[in-house]
Amino acid sequence: MLYPFPQRLMDGIRPNRRIKNTPTTKHNMKRFITFSLLAVCACILSGCGGSSPDDVALDFMKAVAKPDLKAAAEMATPETAALLNMAASMGGEGLEAHPNAKFKVLSSSVDGDTAKVKIQVTDDGETDEEELDLKKIDGKWKVAMPKDR
Repeated sequence: MLYPFPQRLMDGIRPNRRIKNTPTTKHNMKRFITFSLLAVCACILSGCGGSSPDDVALDFMKAVAKPDLKAAAEMATPETAALLNMAASMGGEGLEAHPNAKFKVLSSSVDGDTAKVKIQVTDDGETDEEELDLKKIDGKWKVAMPKDR
């Protein structure tokens, strides 16, 4: 029979010998299953309820500041997404990147499936405030911008 190691090295090793004070395979398996279940529960719970209106509004503003209109369209209602996709197809004309822009939620209010989030925008030393309207669609918050904005 061929051994991967020379026979004289294998002669001194007993395969079923257990070293004292080491956890057993059964103990390691229990620990692995416990941590796996905890990880699965954490993943499931983090997906429950979706993101908050504040998180969606901040992510939307960051995407527009890049300007990454496709990413912004994914966080928008279908009507707003259509406007953003149209602007993206035209090459985003008139939009300039604001890589140093900072965003901070000043206030937010939720009323059923609608929300308003007021965000402070600081860019190049200038500060401005924006108010975003959000709607809950299929359990997820989406930015809703009227066509006249």
